[in-house]
Amino acid sequence: MTYNKFMRYVLIFEAIALNAGTGAVCLFAPAFFTSQFSADTQSALSLEFIRWYGVLLWVLTFYVLRILACQR
Repeated sequence: MTYNKFMRYVLIFEAIALNAGTGAVCLFAPAFFTSQFSADTQSALSLEFIRWYGVLLWVLTFYVLRILACQR
């Protein structure tokens, strides 16, 4: 296996497991996501920012997978 092929698999894993997984948690359970970093109760505005961060991660995942799907 070449280095480029190995890195492609690493980036696919990162896009699917890490970015999409974190994006899903941020989008559907923002209070759970923020509770990992702080014990304070979060306001509705901060939870909305976390939801939008989840949307951003899904867009990033989409673009990374589209770029990796291009065969050269």
